[in-house]
Amino acid sequence: MIWLSQRHLAFNRASGQASVEWLIAASAVVTLLWLVIEATQWFTLHHFLLLNAQRAAEHAATQGGRPLVAHQYLFRNLKPDSLRLGQVCVLDHVEDLLADFKDPNLSRQAGQDVIRHSHIAAQHQRNQAKGWQNGVGPRSDKTIAQANLLNLSVTAYQPVTLLWLRPIIGREIRLKVVVQTVMQSSREKIDWPCAGY
Repeated sequence: MIWLSQRHLAFNRASGQASVEWLIAASAVVTLLWLVIEATQWFTLHHFLLLNAQRAAEHAATQGGRPLVAHQYLFRNLKPDSLRLGQVCVLDHVEDLLADFKDPNLSRQAGQDVIRHSHIAAQHQRNQAKGWQNGVGPRSDKTIAQANLLNLSVTAYQPVTLLWLRPIIGREIRLKVVVQTVMQSSREKIDWPCAGY
């Protein structure tokens, strides 16, 4: 009888130790799985933001290249519970582009300074005839084809879903994408290069 109880105690100690070891290993695996799920969510939302930023840039390209148009498009199409929209900025120096490539006739018709988005080859030849090396404007250091590209930077914030991860990396992850599209309307002067906060 004594022999059985000692054997029983030894078995309980061994099974208790095995349970603790299993619990430690399982918690590490569960933590790793949580991190994989969080990283997958970041990756997916980054691509979702990139796709919507490209669509917003194309939308803004049809309306003079104004950042507010792109911001409004993103505000309507991003899910606020998964992504909080930050800033939408035009990366081009529009003042310099207008100084080099402003179309006087079209600007007079539009009532504001604009860059013509059509007849790029003819405009490029005229710029070369002015003596501009390879058609590159002296102030903007760009060609007319480059002046008709809209470059946007979009910043959004994704909340961190794992509560225990927030003290380490913060409450939100900043996602930033840069997109480019061809202007589909005459480029206009913009008062503020960024829209949003």
